[in-house]
Amino acid sequence: MAQSGLQMWDQGITIGVLNDSGTTAITAGDIVFASSADDQLGSTIANVKSNYAKGDVKVRAMAWSATGYQSVCGVAVSDIAADGYGTIAMEGVFVHAAQENIEAGARVQGYEGTANKLMTIDVTGSTTIVGPYAHKIGVALGAASGDTKPIMWKLAL
Repeated sequence: MAQSGLQMWDQGITIGVLNDSGTTAITAGDIVFASSADDQLGSTIANVKSNYAKGDVKVRAMAWSATGYQSVCGVAVSDIAADGYGTIAMEGVFVHAAQENIEAGARVQGYEGTANKLMTIDVTGSTTIVGPYAHKIGVALGAASGDTKPIMWKLAL
């Protein structure tokens, strides 16, 4: 049964999703990315939010793909079984491992590899949303001194 479009609204904070892995669970706190790119809601093409169902947003853990950082859409709120339904946060403050030295106030993105970590955005030579800023997912609220050190950050998609 399709969920009401209001499920998606919920102040923009959370949304119901489907773990699209087939074999692996998503763990609470995993940064997740959109795993498919189709324009269908449910089994038919739709353009009204009342046709939204929680399985329409398919996600995978960012750490499963070296390119997952390019389409991050949130952070898992709880564990999501393989091919199971769960919820992701699209706003909030989180603590994750850093991949490198990150200063407070730095713009961050997901790690460009296979890990549930954050890295800074290399802004050399660009000040537009194209290029480096295209993958920004938040701002560091604290600092991390290097690889695997924890950092508090604000998810801001």
